[in-house]
Amino acid sequence: MIIGVGIDFVKKEHFQKKVEKGGASFIKKVFCPKERERGELLSEDLRLNHYAKRYAAKEAFVKALGTGFGIIGLQDVWVENAPSGQPNLVLSENAQNYMKEKYKRPVHIHLSLSDDEDAIAIVILDLV
Repeated sequence: MIIGVGIDFVKKEHFQKKVEKGGASFIKKVFCPKERERGELLSEDLRLNHYAKRYAAKEAFVKALGTGFGIIGLQDVWVENAPSGQPNLVLSENAQNYMKEKYKRPVHIHLSLSDDEDAIAIVILDLV
């Protein structure tokens, strides 16, 4: 049973301005160490795509939850890729506990990411 759907669209031009304005402190505030490590391995252009998609995923997730950021923080959810390349959302212990308390059942998180001129993410929460 689907219990939440969230979608977020990130204009890369706008996101690039945020990154340029906030610099390393913005990246450190928004992205977990694994996301930053992977981002640093990429060229500058691919790095912007990497971060924009992950930012969209975080936003889409809290929209699917219906909470916005507050209970769940930016560092409480991140994207890791399976060996096949499929993106998956990973939750911190804080976020996992919140989900257990709220839904009382396991929740499967579906994530799809895309980027071309801009980045988009969709998250579907499904009770198992």
